[in-house]
Amino acid sequence: MALPVGAGVVGLEYASIFATLGVEVTVVDKRDRLLEFVDAEIVESLSYQLRQRGTTMRLGEEVRQFTCSEGKAVAELASGKKIVSDLALFSAGRIGATAELGLT
Repeated sequence: MALPVGAGVVGLEYASIFATLGVEVTVVDKRDRLLEFVDAEIVESLSYQLRQRGTTMRLGEEVRQFTCSEGKAVAELASGKKIVSDLALFSAGRIGATAELGLT
């Protein structure tokens, strides 16, 4: 099982790759909707395709802590639920590295 945390473009890209390869995938994101900047009809189609490939969506959930136990990644959610997986991919957010570019 794979656990992408973050349902942005990168997280969903990896989720779709893993799911297409037959890996059981659970996506966790604290937002209630996937890709807010994309048309709702397109997002619904994407969600449907991911679900058809066995992907579980845990929207409106936040990961409080990651631990490793017996070679498994354990994500503890704010709701108290725990998700145990073979691997976890954290892709929630990015920071631009522009400080040294001299931009004004």
